[in-house]
Amino acid sequence: MSFCRLSDLEPSHDNDYREAWKHHFSIERDPSAMKCESNVFRYCPCRGVVLLLKKRKEQVIPSATLAAKITGVPLTLSLREEESDLKFMDRLPALAKSAEFIRTITPSSDEVLKTVHDFGLNWIDAPLNGDGRIELTRWLCEQSVSETRHRYGQLPEATTGEMKPCGRQSVIIPKSKRRRLLPWPFIQCSMPRSPKSFSSH
Repeated sequence: MSFCRLSDLEPSHDNDYREAWKHHFSIERDPSAMKCESNVFRYCPCRGVVLLLKKRKEQVIPSATLAAKITGVPLTLSLREEESDLKFMDRLPALAKSAEFIRTITPSSDEVLKTVHDFGLNWIDAPLNGDGRIELTRWLCEQSVSETRHRYGQLPEATTGEMKPCGRQSVIIPKSKRRRLLPWPFIQCSMPRSPKSFSSH
């Protein structure tokens, strides 16, 4: 039995990155599909990626540059053969202001990783992958945005904007009065009080 470190970078990975971005990562989705509330799931570019390598590699740097370009993520490159660990750690405070991930292909020294942790950067130790659905997740952040579409139990009609009651106590505001109020979704509704709510002591 033999072991190897997978890189999985093929000549066709350029198109795979673009297809993954076009058909998956750039599309907002609402899996709940609720009328009264939207729950949009989407991917956003991270603040930046610092790629830390021992030396220049033919396929790694162009692939990282392509992934950064497609996702819109700033990329910073550091080579150990040109920059010592000490100099790199001295630059980390400035890098932490504009970067979110430290990416390595081979593990760094404990001193470097401790400094990376101290400045709140996330460390990813993994080879660049030719599969866009896998690789681009390391350049993006997941985000979920919820929006309430009803107002006191009323839903807007998709075509007319009329308020559709969803319960017995819902009140429909006439169009003439609605113009003087805030636009949707900040329409204010006043609920009629029952005489029983007024009690004297």
